Amino acid sequence: MDQLRPGAVAIVGGGVIVLIASFLDWFGPFSTYENRLFGLTGVFLLIFAAICIAFPLVDAVAPDVHLPESVAGLTRNQFVHALGMAVLVLSFSLLFRESSARIGTILALIGSLAIIGGSQMEGSPKA
Repeated sequence: MDQLRPGAVAIVGGGVIVLIASFLDWFGPFSTYENRLFGLTGVFLLIFAAICIAFPLVDAVAPDVHLPESVAGLTRNQFVHALGMAVLVLSFSLLFRESSARIGTILALIGSLAIIGGSQMEGSPKA
């Protein structure tokens, strides 16, 4: 098993935080799964968090498994960065709703910043 680099640890940690945040209250008594609009948002957060957790862990735990170098025309690191930005925009926009932000929104914001920071630390893959 290869050792996880600090950027990969930040990405995995941010993904875990976003995963946990998706089950907590985002505003009022609602999590991302308890509302028609947010039911879909919760599923997206779950998928985003799973991808952010899986990419670095598969590289570290199973080095003989070769994941594709590009996803949707982006490198894996750029793709993870884009997912972090999507969660950041969602959580930041909900931070300023009429009702007060709850712990889920704040944790998702922190997790997305960890994902973005980790992807910046990982940088572009060397050719």
